[in-house]
Amino acid sequence: AVAEATGKNFQTLLTEARIKTASAILRGTDLPIAEVARRCGIPHVAQFPRTFRPALGQPPAEHRQTSV
Repeated sequence: AVAEATGKNFQTLLTEARIKTASAILRGTDLPIAEVARRCGIPHVAQFPRTFRPALGQPPAEHRQTSV
């Protein structure tokens, strides 16, 4: 049902929501990257940049610096 309505599977939608939330947290706080990942539901910190970079074109730390 989700895939039919959006053209995306549930995992893709979940990842997009997590990246959107992470972007907002990075722009609005000075929390450590590991804490941002945890708050977005990404349990393995090493996985966070590998998920974040393809979605927004830059790693989390750089996104924080350029979004201020």
